[in-house]
Amino acid sequence: MKPCTFLVFGDDWGRHPSSSQHLIRGFLHGHKVVWVNSIGMRSPQLTQYDADRVLQRLKHSFGHVRKIFRSPDTPSAPVQGSPRENSSGLKPTVVDPVFLPFHKHKAIQAFNRLSIGKQLSSVNIKKREPLIMWISNPLAAYLRKTVATQLLIYYCGDDFLEFPETDKDLLREQEDTLLKEADICIFSSLQLYNSKGSRVSKKKFFLPHGVDFEAFSNRRPSIPPELTSIKGPVVGYFGIFSDWIDLGLFKRVAKMDQAIQYVLIGEPNEEASKLRSLPNVMLLGKLPYEEIKRYAKQFDVGMLLYKKNNMTMAISPLKMYEYYSMGIPIVSTRTFKGLDGAEEIYCGTTPDEFHARIREALKCSSRKKQHLVEIAANNTWEVRQKELTRLIQGALQI
Repeated sequence: MKPCTFLVFGDDWGRHPSSSQHLIRGFLHGHKVVWVNSIGMRSPQLTQYDADRVLQRLKHSFGHVRKIFRSPDTPSAPVQGSPRENSSGLKPTVVDPVFLPFHKHKAIQAFNRLSIGKQLSSVNIKKREPLIMWISNPLAAYLRKTVATQLLIYYCGDDFLEFPETDKDLLREQEDTLLKEADICIFSSLQLYNSKGSRVSKKKFFLPHGVDFEAFSNRRPSIPPELTSIKGPVVGYFGIFSDWIDLGLFKRVAKMDQAIQYVLIGEPNEEASKLRSLPNVMLLGKLPYEEIKRYAKQFDVGMLLYKKNNMTMAISPLKMYEYYSMGIPIVSTRTFKGLDGAEEIYCGTTPDEFHARIREALKCSSRKKQHLVEIAANNTWEVRQKELTRLIQGALQI
């Protein structure tokens, strides 16, 4: 594919390894990537947390307004960062947007378009190259005409309308705009493809998540000191602890079998913190992304602990192929349609079933574990990026 410029409105680059970051990272070699950090997913509420965030944002924004509007030739201080650099060490140009978070107001939208447009004007975007706009945060739909583009892509990685505390009417309005106007709509799960695809006016594709196979599949590292004293099998989880993780079910499962040691990795919420009282549960807290695999490779079984609701039914789990890359069998509270290897998941929807599936997974043969590794090797981010490149080439006819 000939050189292009990718302008991305997504999450915060480097904050956590999102699917958008994995996919776009593949275009860093040979293309220019301008990544605009998150403009948020919701309007502020009357809470102390939100008040502090708004004050921080306003202080940041107004500290740059004079520079943006009075000195158009001055760069708008893009910052650099990456969850994991690609093999060439390349990074995108990251723009920290100056905006006001009250997105439902038309006047605020106009200010944000002008403000962010001014910032982007200071970024060296080559006008002779095709400009591809990639939006993974539907709230950024009203920014789609900030610059002229040859291709608009909406990447739908979650059902954002089901996220808690979001302005659902505003999100639905903005997402409907993208489904109608985007040249390509990409859905990360079959549920998203089926539920939203009928509203797509142009091209739509199902592109499931991949895996950083090289990072997770290399040889088994030395045992971390925190885990050296563990006797018996290790069943683990790494990821976020949020409202859609079924810690109630997990707590009942953990109490059933003291012979199993459970290791949990991630920044604990209030509910997760209470699990420290269980003698066979080790809560390690948040670890750097590069360190996670060192601990996870000690797992005999990996868990996916989703509650059953509209939001989780639309999820394409990043951890599925990450577990498989390490040869770790999975016990999950649900199955995932349309994903290669989903049939290998041990599924249990009640505490008794989940515990029974763990016991079955602990007997997983070496041959089956190797099969899981092979499944992951066929579903890397490199494979997904090649599929994406073909889609873009077809749309641009280059």
